[in-house]
Amino acid sequence: MKRMRGLLVLTILCFLISSVTSLQAWEILQQSGFSQALGDIFFIDEQKGWATGYQGVIIHTQDGGKTWSQQKVELPCDSELYNIYFADDKHGWVTGSYVMGDGFILNTSNGGETWKIFKTKDMEMPYSISFIDNKKGWVCGFGNGTILHTEDGGKTWDVLYKPEKNYLWRQIFFENAQKGWVIGCESPQKGKFFDTIMATKDGGKTWQVKYYKPVADEDWWYPWSSIWFVNEQEGWATICKKEATLLYTKDGGETWTKHQFNLGSWLYSVKFINQKEGFISGNLADSGKGALFHTKDGGISWELTAEFSKSLRKIHFLNSQEGWVTRSNGYFYHTINGGKDWECQLEPKTHLHDICFVDRNNGWAFGKYERGGGLILHSEDGGRNWDKQRLELPSGDWQMGIHFMDSQHGWTGVSILGPNSTGAFLQTKDGSKNWSITEIEYLPQDIHFSDAQNGLMIAEIEGGPLVMSFVQTNDGGESWQVRNKVARDKELGGRRIPSRIQCLNAQQWWVMSSWCLSYTSNNGKNWTQKKVPDTSGFYFLDDQIGWFGSNRLYHTKNGCQDYKEQELPMPIEWISDIYFKDSQEGWCLGNRYYVGDSLERCIIFHTTNGGETWEVDLKSPQHLHRFGYASGRLWAVGDNSVVYGIATQAVSALGKQYITLGKVKTVLFQNYPNPFNPETWIPYQIAQDSDVTITIHNIKGETIRTLQPGRQRAGAYILKKQAVYWDGKDDKGEEVASGVYFYTLRTSDFSTSRKMVIFK
Repeated sequence: MKRMRGLLVLTILCFLISSVTSLQAWEILQQSGFSQALGDIFFIDEQKGWATGYQGVIIHTQDGGKTWSQQKVELPCDSELYNIYFADDKHGWVTGSYVMGDGFILNTSNGGETWKIFKTKDMEMPYSISFIDNKKGWVCGFGNGTILHTEDGGKTWDVLYKPEKNYLWRQIFFENAQKGWVIGCESPQKGKFFDTIMATKDGGKTWQVKYYKPVADEDWWYPWSSIWFVNEQEGWATICKKEATLLYTKDGGETWTKHQFNLGSWLYSVKFINQKEGFISGNLADSGKGALFHTKDGGISWELTAEFSKSLRKIHFLNSQEGWVTRSNGYFYHTINGGKDWECQLEPKTHLHDICFVDRNNGWAFGKYERGGGLILHSEDGGRNWDKQRLELPSGDWQMGIHFMDSQHGWTGVSILGPNSTGAFLQTKDGSKNWSITEIEYLPQDIHFSDAQNGLMIAEIEGGPLVMSFVQTNDGGESWQVRNKVARDKELGGRRIPSRIQCLNAQQWWVMSSWCLSYTSNNGKNWTQKKVPDTSGFYFLDDQIGWFGSNRLYHTKNGCQDYKEQELPMPIEWISDIYFKDSQEGWCLGNRYYVGDSLERCIIFHTTNGGETWEVDLKSPQHLHRFGYASGRLWAVGDNSVVYGIATQAVSALGKQYITLGKVKTVLFQNYPNPFNPETWIPYQIAQDSDVTITIHNIKGETIRTLQPGRQRAGAYILKKQAVYWDGKDDKGEEVASGVYFYTLRTSDFSTSRKMVIFK
């Protein structure tokens, strides 16, 4: 074991969370950042701006991006929003589509206080939007190359142009009411794709091809491109491919010349703020890092202005000094000095994996930033307000647990998984103001102390991921010894299930792995393994009575000598945690991916009769990972730093108060990836046990492949190991051609179809 490397001093950043007056039902005590990935941004001045993203989210700022609020849009959570544009502080438009494939355009005339929806029946996926005032606008998108036009500010849209060929349009740009350009690629049913630029001189009624080049095989998956004109004659275009492609024209787009751009590759977006000054987002050619390029001489020369850890996407500059960029993971950055310095304006997404309270007021939660670094939250008022502390730890696939003995002494173990997996043991003696970090040869998964000196850590030995090691300390963590080893099962359902610890007292401990439960009655000198069904969450009241399970819940009254299944009111993918305050009342965290047509990722179930019957207490849009309990209060933490809390003396009723419960539906979800080449997975959910068949047919309605997973139990089949796999071949074993296909789910009482696209 390596000894202590040094002391990590954390900077404490305080932020206030809105108070709640009581915890008689589940309440959100804390939630930071936006859980949705954000993609486009638009500012009309230094203060007012909007951003769009997945799950139909639109956010708005009135202070230059320092704070953001979400605007209400009546869209289902399977919506994706792409491009946003405002003509002034009142009139704005957004393009988007549903997962089901139907497209729409949103418009507002009051700055986003309300949004109206126009469904684009003639365009499957409207993507780019261009307005010359608050009345006249154009939209292009994916599918058939159609271009739509409005004369009334987006209240109605008409088909202005419908080509004979199929096109994937990425951006449309109009300089005035007559002159416009569109960029994308031609997508034939068979053969190669062709990068394409078209121009119009009659407001979009007719279009002429001005640029037409074949797409290299290695670039087919990157159809991003952009176009920008500084006046009627001078324009620029980028085509995202491995070999940087920057085009310019000086004759209104009649001819295009390739610029010798050697600074980077995969150029995504180009914007000019005047005839001389412009910006390009992309990647560095050597490292692949995100990069912003800048010109001050009209594009004759370009220089690297800023580097980012990940690719840049959209650019929006108000002037030569102030602007915003979006990264590939949805984060926004702001500059006020022309790109020399950048500030991340939106709180990064964070995920909390464990929580521990020592009394009604003092508690800690531990998790990670999605883009790297650890996160510890500390509350002194029962979770109403939190201090945030950042641990500078590497990014990666994490496993961790946290435990506090009192308000000052706490421990946590961290595993950072990857090609060079590392483990660390962290300890604080001042309430988490300072942490000492010791690198260890183990990969911790959970940690718990029975007193200030005696603790147990469940870990994997590096290089042996299928061996679960019981590592103990009797000197407060100064030294650790392996006391026992148990061979672990393989990954459960394609997911890596971390082991968990429950301490009943100084002598009695339970430990969970994905395939067994282990018990000791003499502080770890001897362990007994109990073979049980797949397990991802558990809780025991003593050495006999407990609950455990994964996609099914089980109850034992004799220490796992036998057990019986308890029925939950709706299907789940996995149980992440269970807590019982006594033999009758308890809660269960059941996670899943889809319910009906919405994303309800976690269900908190509640029982008052020992699990004989369960009711839904809460539906959360975030996955929840752990319970924490102290002094009559229960907390739950999960993704997006969400913290729920409840007083356990009263039976909660939030499910009855706020949530309208419905029957689980049979649903066919969008295949992933889509578009794809050569393989894809088809996820679905069925409401009852049934024989399942998925049929794939072409645009003529001809059946080309029948996939039969057979008879299946009610539930969700979402993960790759559960979803139906298609290799892109027909029933004869021959690869199908590029194009649009349909897939149909059939059960004993249900049939529905969806669309998918294969590119080759």
